[in-house]
Amino acid sequence: MRVIKKDKLHEFFQAHQQGKKPLLKWYDVVKKVRWRNLAEMRMTFPSADEVTVKSGRKAVVFNIKRNDFRLITAVHYEKTVQDQDGNDKVVEGKVYLFFFLTHAEYDRNLWKAQL
Repeated sequence: MRVIKKDKLHEFFQAHQQGKKPLLKWYDVVKKVRWRNLAEMRMTFPSADEVTVKSGRKAVVFNIKRNDFRLITAVHYEKTVQDQDGNDKVVEGKVYLFFFLTHAEYDRNLWKAQL
């Protein structure tokens, strides 16, 4: 998977230094996988959840450092499409980073209105 806005990781570290090591571990795993759907993602991260936000879209929430932090993302799964010539082409999956919150910040649900 390709992680979009990787520079946000550094912002997250500034706000929550104790989450740095587990978040980097999450990143190392994600950049090596190729998820095609939620079921495949849950084989890697069983606690990952899809949450509907104010816009009606789905966000994916990962638990980081057990239950201490929540990483809010959008996941666009890998897919196969046909090009103009009818050949199959794999479109790389992407994970967009939005928020890295403590459990208490997450529970306030303010982040849902921003997406």
